[in-house]
Amino acid sequence: MKDIIIKTVAVHKNFSGVTALDDVNFEMKEGEVHALLGENGAGKTTFVKILTRDLREDAGEIYLRDDNIRGLSVRQVQDLGLAMVPQAINLVEMFSVGMNIMLGIEPVRQSLLNWKHLNDEASTHLSKITDRFDVRRKVSELSVAEKQLVSVARALARNPKVLILDEPTASLGDQETREFFSVLRQLKEERISILYISHRLQEIFDLAEKVTVLRDGKKVGTYSVSETNEEELIRLMIGQSLKAMIPKKQVPIRQERLRVSGLHIRNRNVRDVSFAARYGEILGIVGTMGAGKSEILHSIFGLEPSLAGEVFVDGKRVDSTEPQEAIKNGLALVPEDRRDALVMDTSVARNITLANLSSVCSFGGWISRPMEERTAIQYKNRLSIATPSVKQQVGFLSGGNQQKTVISRWLNTGAKIYLFDEPTKGIDVGAKSEIYELIGELVKDGAAVIYATNEIDEALELCDNLIVLHRGQVAAELKCSETNREELLLYMLGGKRDAK
Repeated sequence: MKDIIIKTVAVHKNFSGVTALDDVNFEMKEGEVHALLGENGAGKTTFVKILTRDLREDAGEIYLRDDNIRGLSVRQVQDLGLAMVPQAINLVEMFSVGMNIMLGIEPVRQSLLNWKHLNDEASTHLSKITDRFDVRRKVSELSVAEKQLVSVARALARNPKVLILDEPTASLGDQETREFFSVLRQLKEERISILYISHRLQEIFDLAEKVTVLRDGKKVGTYSVSETNEEELIRLMIGQSLKAMIPKKQVPIRQERLRVSGLHIRNRNVRDVSFAARYGEILGIVGTMGAGKSEILHSIFGLEPSLAGEVFVDGKRVDSTEPQEAIKNGLALVPEDRRDALVMDTSVARNITLANLSSVCSFGGWISRPMEERTAIQYKNRLSIATPSVKQQVGFLSGGNQQKTVISRWLNTGAKIYLFDEPTKGIDVGAKSEIYELIGELVKDGAAVIYATNEIDEALELCDNLIVLHRGQVAAELKCSETNREELLLYMLGGKRDAK
């Protein structure tokens, strides 16, 4: 058919004898939003890397319109109109937003860079996505969510015919996601085809027309979104029904464990934030992009300097300017970007023991490799970390297993206050369920959990109580059992001011 823009025929890929893709046939039409679903390890990443020519298939045929692209390079495929925004942000931190957007296609006049033209062009592309920041800002000054928007603007600057998006809204809140979807619908009207990868199933129903499901490297099938539902898609992805994504634990909430009073964070628009978390409680912090969720957690853990405010653990004031002091007081931080917490080219074992090296040291103060390995195996088994060996580099693990490695590190310190910042971002439904289960076990054992998330449904189902942020201030304090999605979103957008 003439309107088919991408077609693959029996694409096969092996890695060291392990089949990553098993004769995958796929078709996507011009102007179509086509979702690609599957658990981590299902073959999604391998498939899109083959489309973009970052990887080469072992067998099969690949067509972009009528062109067989098997022998083409990454740049040649880009020139044919295929662009990808990967989940892992790949920007030059020291460059401006505008320079990142135009990198490789910079306007040059008489061998000199035309900065005015560059910034004007970059502004045009960025304005399609957001007007929240200027192209002259350094990328290093942006939040993770803002960097993601820059990555999308950079892809659009190449005028693609096919846009591949891998978890593009993982860092975005509800409002930002809706605005972003408006952009994608406009691109669809312009006959740009979008291959959309997401673990947020509701997004598939809001945006896509077709969905293809992969499992264990095989294509399960392609379905019309209007003729399926979330429960069926989950069953297709994992091979069985997932009755409860978020098992709510009935845990008694006891005395106060952590108190934050009058927190004011320099240059981060966070002002006079106060709240308390108690033993056995999952306290959610929700807000739109830039509301201050990550900054608050970083400040509590000593990574973000504050202008004013105090932190108390079990009623005792603690120094909140040093991470080592936070760890000593039983705090643990699982950051939004797990790569910030992991040493990617180091073993799983070393990453697990890193925050408590004294636990694996011999009498002479030297790290004992056997002790390190035994400790890591204990947590590998406890959290079901899928790795052939704890000696494996953590960078080779899936996102969900990397997240379990970060959590294992803090379990090894005996932490009792867990600060989770978007811990299920970019991981599959099976791994999400395991992390929800683990968080339930933590509070059951008496820990206090502070859970920052952009996902309203996740917050309502998982948490006991919520702190709602709007522009760096507490807009509301709510009980999950006494609120709903609409009220929560209203507070997040500044629609109410009375929090009590």
